Amino acid sequence: MDILEELARIEEYLLEKVPMEYVRELEKEIDWDFPVIGIVGARGVGKTTLILQHLKIIEASPEYHLYISADNPIVLKQSVYDIGRSHFISGN
Repeated sequence: MDILEELARIEEYLLEKVPMEYVRELEKEIDWDFPVIGIVGARGVGKTTLILQHLKIIEASPEYHLYISADNPIVLKQSVYDIGRSHFISGN
């Protein structure tokens, strides 16, 4: 399986599981139109949940948006740059 396909499969799984009962106000304050957004913070504060909730709200498809976690073993084997480049070249 291609790395982009695997990351898309992981994203779809995470989107199925993300809780939507509470969405932080910060979700509305971020300018999501930037081509790359990085969110930093301590472990466990809700960074992943925030991003996944936004992707679910806008009904994003991995064809157009790609959520990756830099600590994912798949990502560690390849550079984030190479993954982004592959996603861009694939026309997404």
